[in-house]
Amino acid sequence: MLSVDQARDAIFREISGGGLEVLPLGTALGRYLGSEFRAHRASPDFDQSAMDGYAVRHDDAFSGAELIVAGRQAAGRDLEVECGPKCAVRVFTGAPIPLGASAVVMQEDVEQLDSNRIRIRESCREGEFIRFQGEDHCAGQVLAPMGSFISAAMIGALASQGLDQVRVGVAPAVRILTTGDELVDVSSEEELRPGEIYNSNAKMLEGLVKGLGINAVEATHANDEPGAVRDLVEGALSVADMVILAGGVSVGDRDLVKAALDGAGAKTILWRVNVRPGKPFLYARRGKASVFGLPGNPVSAFVTFHLFVAPAIRKWMGAAQDSWLPGACVCRLDGTYRNRGTRPHYLTGQMSQKGSYFRALGIQQSHAIGSLALVNGMVRVGPGEEVETGEEVDVFPV
Repeated sequence: MLSVDQARDAIFREISGGGLEVLPLGTALGRYLGSEFRAHRASPDFDQSAMDGYAVRHDDAFSGAELIVAGRQAAGRDLEVECGPKCAVRVFTGAPIPLGASAVVMQEDVEQLDSNRIRIRESCREGEFIRFQGEDHCAGQVLAPMGSFISAAMIGALASQGLDQVRVGVAPAVRILTTGDELVDVSSEEELRPGEIYNSNAKMLEGLVKGLGINAVEATHANDEPGAVRDLVEGALSVADMVILAGGVSVGDRDLVKAALDGAGAKTILWRVNVRPGKPFLYARRGKASVFGLPGNPVSAFVTFHLFVAPAIRKWMGAAQDSWLPGACVCRLDGTYRNRGTRPHYLTGQMSQKGSYFRALGIQQSHAIGSLALVNGMVRVGPGEEVETGEEVDVFPV
C-alpha cells in the first residue's frame, strides 16, 4: 500500500490547474490570486495626520508656545491650507498635512486659549504623528504573490488600491455521490426504520467543499444497486471536474463503486492507502475529471477528505504550492495515546483556542461521528508510537 505522502504525490501529479477567471472583488473570498498583486499606488498616497490635533512647524511647537490657528483641514479633499511660522492648522485623523507643517500635536497636548489661539503643553518632534507617503508600501511594490489565498483582509487590501475585480483561479464543479441502502436523506419526513441511518456524509462533504470557496457543488445518492450506482457515476463524470464518492470503495459484495468506475471508463490511479482511518481510499481519472473514493464511515471520510481531497482542490484552484497543505501548529498533548496498529493513525480532536494544547475527542473509531462536532485538528501517530500528556505534537488544522 502507498503511504499518505506517496498517495498525495500521485494525486498531485494528475491534478492540473483549472484556469483563470475574473470575478467581482466581493465574490472572490476563499479563492486564490491568479497573478501577483502589485500596488497601483502608494499607501498612504499623501502625507496625512495620524491624530486629531494641530499641524505645526515642529520648531515652533515647544512647551508653552502660543500659536495662531490659521485654518482647518479635515480628512478629504486637500484645501491646500498653509501652516506658516508661529501658526497651527486644526487637522483630523487622515487629513492631508498642510504645506509647511512638519509635525502634528495631539489635541490632548494643546490648551485652547480662544477661537484662534492655542498653547502647546508638550513639545513635539519632527515627523510626530504624521503618516508619510509610501511608508506602508510604494507604487509597484508586490503585496502578494500569485497563488495567495484571498481572505477578507486581502480583499480590503485590493479594494484600497481601487480594484473592484480580481483575476483568480477557477473553482471546480464538484459532485458528491453517496451510496448505501441504509442511508436516508435528512430532509425525509419519514421515521427511520430499524437499520437505517441519516446520510450525514452528503451534508458534511458538501460543507467541507463549500468551505474551500466552492459554490458549484451538488450531492446525489444511489441505493446499492449496480445500475443505479453506474448511472450516478456516469452522470457525475459527464458534468463535474471533481467527483467525491462516499462509500462503496472497499471489497464487500455491496461495494459497487470500483465496478461502476471501470464501466464508465475511469482509470484507477491508486486504491488503498496505509492510513487509519481511511485505508480503502481510491483515486481515479476520466478525461478532465478527478474521482475521489472515500470510505463510507464518516470519520474516515472526514480524515481522507483533509488528507487528499482538500489539497488536490487547492492545487486545482491555483493555490501556491506551500498552501496545498495547511501548516501544522505545535501543541502539547492533553492525554496519552499509543498506536498499537501497523498503520499511522490520525487522531481527530480539539486544539485549544490559544493553540496551546490538543485533546483527542471521542472513541477514535471510524463510525464515531459525534466526536467530530468539536474537531478542529488532527494529529498523526505513527505505527507503534506512543504520545503522552505534555508531549509536543504537530496539529494539522481542519
